[in-house]
Amino acid sequence: MTKTLYRTLSATALLLLAGLAQAQSQPEGLKRVEVSGKQGEPVRRDVSRSCPGVAATLQEALERSWHLEEQEATVRVSFRLQGEDTTEVKSQGGPLAYRTAVRRAVNAMQCTKQATDGQLYSFEISFVAPKDEDGSYRVALQEN
Repeated sequence: MTKTLYRTLSATALLLLAGLAQAQSQPEGLKRVEVSGKQGEPVRRDVSRSCPGVAATLQEALERSWHLEEQEATVRVSFRLQGEDTTEVKSQGGPLAYRTAVRRAVNAMQCTKQATDGQLYSFEISFVAPKDEDGSYRVALQEN
């Protein structure tokens, strides 16, 4: 019985030492990471309500980009409205030329001051090929 007890204790000691050595080789705990921002922040989609004439402004501002690229695409845009100014303008999707032109156009939009300063807005712009005989392109503003 002494041999069995000795073997059991030896095996247990080896397992404990192996676990201790493994624990010491790993980094000391996880580093703290802080994430800032508003969780679940509401996003407004009614950009034409806060920025009257936005469809005509975008149509005019993006005409050159359409004629240069002539590629159908959809670009998702988001921005914050600080007073009457657009800030934090971001664009995703479509060719780089479209994204760059869209950011410039959104920065130039004329908006009205809202009660909820710093509100986040998001919408899509679709570049659509001409389907009528006059050959004019279309930029469709989608506020959904």
